[in-house]
Amino acid sequence: MTPITIQYSANLAAFVDERTFMEDFPDRSAYLLHLVDRLLVMHKKSTTSARHGDMTPEPPPDEAYLSRMREQLLSEDAKRAAYVRMKQQQDR
Repeated sequence: MTPITIQYSANLAAFVDERTFMEDFPDRSAYLLHLVDRLLVMHKKSTTSARHGDMTPEPPPDEAYLSRMREQLLSEDAKRAAYVRMKQQQDR
């Protein structure tokens, strides 16, 4: 299994093994929401940027954008769940 890699800024990366993902999070959107929240917390704690040696603080992420991202992930997960239920009913 290959690890899932999400990069945020030049100096931050989160690696999660697929087995850990499946054990800790029942669906992919729950995992992605967890990562978004974790990245937001890490960003708030960060005071410098490693981009091109720039030591100025990065602007905070747009809260409205993060909210839209969460809603989109939940919507996509609901669509996947509905599709799976429909396929299961067709197979019966």
